[in-house]
Amino acid sequence: MPYYPNNVVTFKLGSKEKDVIRCISIKGYTIAKRETTYEKHQKEQEKPRRLW
Repeated sequence: MPYYPNNVVTFKLGSKEKDVIRCISIKGYTIAKRETTYEKHQKEQEKPRRLW
């Protein structure tokens, strides 16, 4: 398992989607929280959009 420091690592998925992984290291264990920019945009909006 790769080690990530306490920062934000951004990966590019496909052509538009970006996956942001926030990593927090506690006592040698790495906790990663994955969040896409699309999900972030959905959280900011009041009305959710349909994916189809």
